[in-house]
Amino acid sequence: MTADGSTNGWTGEAISFLRQNIPLALRDDGWEHACSSGDQMGCAALVALGQATETDWGAVPRKDARLPDPLPRWDDIATTVVGLAWQRRAVDFRSADGSVWVPPYRQADGGLRHAESPPPSPNIAAGHGLGPARAVPGFLLVLKALGLVDGAGWAAPAEAVLWRVQPRAWALDVTGDARFAEAVARTVATTPDAIRREIGRQVTISDDDVNAALAKAEAWRREFRERTGHGPEFRARTRAEMRLDVALGREDRLDWLFYRGWRLPEGWLTPAEKSRALEIFHDPLARAMRGAVVARLFPGNPVSEAEAARE
Repeated sequence: MTADGSTNGWTGEAISFLRQNIPLALRDDGWEHACSSGDQMGCAALVALGQATETDWGAVPRKDARLPDPLPRWDDIATTVVGLAWQRRAVDFRSADGSVWVPPYRQADGGLRHAESPPPSPNIAAGHGLGPARAVPGFLLVLKALGLVDGAGWAAPAEAVLWRVQPRAWALDVTGDARFAEAVARTVATTPDAIRREIGRQVTISDDDVNAALAKAEAWRREFRERTGHGPEFRARTRAEMRLDVALGREDRLDWLFYRGWRLPEGWLTPAEKSRALEIFHDPLARAMRGAVVARLFPGNPVSEAEAARE
């Protein structure tokens, strides 16, 4: 598996796709993400590619737009583009037999779909551990420019990108892959001391931490009563429940350590490498690696236990 893609010609197609598929701002030039994750990361990608300036609500085009040197990470841009395309239905990930995948909660009304016209067949064949897909013609060209599709099927570099998207239709068992286990062992062995200390700090939950969280929750309830004249329609959290809440909050902070500073296959990024990375905050691969690494570094820690209890 590799995270390196083609360095020739992909930037133009990626920029064009992002420009055309992030919602245009209503109040000004540029693009507005409306706190939609795919659009947020799309705006960040345009900024990283030197095409836009970040705003509180999205991004505005740069008059002096130019590609940076060095470029942002190819795999981060590719992951962002594929995620946005999925959100815009420019790509449809299919079941192994090529059929349209139906979420379990909608399978009960499947009979209603029998009268519909059959969907077009996949135009991207399964391969490299990935399932089939159907891309609209324009986006198929983008995928080829990014080096994700070769001929009529997925190219080898696509695996590193799609592991970070993990379409439900494919039911990828990433954590069961031997390469994931090898990456866990390598990441644990090479964790820098500063990161190890930060992980240790986050997985340590003291009584003072729980007390502070309880006090904050009670202050919110009191402010709510004063503002509305009645209390919120739910009971106060117990100490055990609040300890679990604190643990889940720490889980999010730990996720961000991996979103910002870890990639497959490299592992922990150097400061120079981190400067080229995008903060892709919906990355199931990074999240799974965080869970495995934290549990190995600090066995029996409350954050890992809370995550296991939730699952």
